[in-house]
Amino acid sequence: MYELQSKTPPKKNQRIYSKLSKVIFFTTLVFILWMIVVILGIYYLNWGYRWSGLNLFEWCIIGCVFFTLCIIIQLYILLKTKRYVQEYAPQPVEQSGLSFKGKQLYSYTYPSNAKGGFFSKTYILLDENTIIQIRTQILKPEQLWGSTVH
Repeated sequence: MYELQSKTPPKKNQRIYSKLSKVIFFTTLVFILWMIVVILGIYYLNWGYRWSGLNLFEWCIIGCVFFTLCIIIQLYILLKTKRYVQEYAPQPVEQSGLSFKGKQLYSYTYPSNAKGGFFSKTYILLDENTIIQIRTQILKPEQLWGSTVH
């Protein structure tokens, strides 16, 4: 069985990685367009080999280094976000074989430490042998029965 964790992944890092990925994508797009202009200028417009400041071979070297750095940064972002997903994934909880209508039942309760009160129960059929039960607390015991302190 699985239990939902109350911690959430840091959203600040996710925003930074998202913005960094967008910057890399647009920079790559601009570089590709620039290389097309350089090739057109050299071979079709006959502007010469150094009209863009560098010759075509030097631009290709810069492109290879740039794309290698982009790939390394993207892999770093991918591994970092995968680690967050693994770190904040539901953790298994030892329970004796719960079943519902002869199928394996996985039960989630939100909030995870809720005891008593009024819950909604939702059953989701995953496959032929597996069902997920989601229990969501709608009313806390204090809201339902009032204060019980004498």
